[in-house]
Parts: sequence; structure tokens; C-alpha cells
Amino acid sequence: MIWGGFLASLFFCLYLLHVMSTLGFSHLKQKYSHFITPDCQIDCDHGWSRLLEDLCAAINLLMSSDPIYVNFRISSIKQKFGVLMIEYNSSDELIQEIIDFTHTLSYNTCEICGQEGKLHASLRWSKWSSYKTLCNTHAVRFRYYEINLMKGKGVK
Repeated sequence: MIWGGFLASLFFCLYLLHVMSTLGFSHLKQKYSHFITPDCQIDCDHGWSRLLEDLCAAINLLMSSDPIYVNFRISSIKQKFGVLMIEYNSSDELIQEIIDFTHTLSYNTCEICGQEGKLHASLRWSKWSSYKTLCNTHAVRFRYYEINLMKGKGVK
């Protein structure tokens, strides 16, 4: 009976974290609703919220300066392979540079707290899905170890 209560509490906490994560980015979706689609899933931790805010502000400025960007849309924002991945509908070089820059910054920003971070892998799993960009504090807390991989376009 003790395990049942523990597991129920654990699942409830995980559910709350998911709900808080989803609600935490609703202001971003509202503020930039003219280019973030209503069904866009933002699936990453809050440590990257500043990166996303800066990305959206840069795109918003670009869109307001040139009507050529009126049809630009972001359809998905998520963490994948330990970095920020953004799906969008443009092949414009300037938009691509802004998104690539944000992607590159995510390699050095802790997903959880926003402090300086590095790419880590879980001690429990050896798959790509267990990669996260974390600061040393969160890496130790969640039992991740640092790994060295190629870090985006133009990063040395």
C-alpha cells in the first residue's frame, strides 16, 4: 500500500510539472500569436525561456520591418538531443540565421535554470533521448555526465 501511494504522488508531481511547463509558455504564444501557430507545442524546460523570448522578439522585429515575412509561422518548439529544435515554414536566410543562432546558444544554456551549461547524457541511459544541456549543479542532481559532441553550425 505504501508503494501505491508513493507512485500516485510521483505521477501527480510529474503531471503538475508537465502542466506548469505548458502553462509557462502561454504568454509567449499569446504575445507572438501572429507567427506562433495555435497548435504549436512548446516542449522544453524554463531555462530556455530567455532564449525563446529573444528569438521571438528578433523575429517580431524582422516581421514588422518587412512585409515579406507576413506568412512566417513557428509550428513546434522542443528539446531534442539536448538542444533547442524549432520547426518553421520559411527558407529565408535571415530567419534561418536567427534560429540557428538560438539553437547554438541552447548548447551552452542549462535547460532548467538558464545558467551556463554543457551537453550531458544520463548515467541511466545511453540513448539520444537522454541528452540534456545542464549546468554542473543540475547535472549532478540528475546524475548526468558531460559529453563532447559537435555543437551546431559554426561553434568551436
